[in-house]
Amino acid sequence: MLSVANQGVAIAHADMDRIFDLYWRSDQKNEGAHFVLGLHICAQVAEAHQGTRKAMSSARAGTRFEMRWPVNAL
Repeated sequence: MLSVANQGVAIAHADMDRIFDLYWRSDQKNEGAHFVLGLHICAQVAEAHQGTRKAMSSARAGTRFEMRWPVNAL
């Protein structure tokens, strides 16, 4: 498993289903707009190796991304 976390601005709940999409763009005004191409690439790597990816985000705890692979996939 690979897990990355930050204590920054939370991802809006309405955006959680789209953050791994190719060229998805955040509209959060307080942080500016960002391309999240890196999340799409991570999702593709996980899926190519029969793995999973997920994101969890809250205003209190920040955001955490996890990628998991079967032991024999790597």
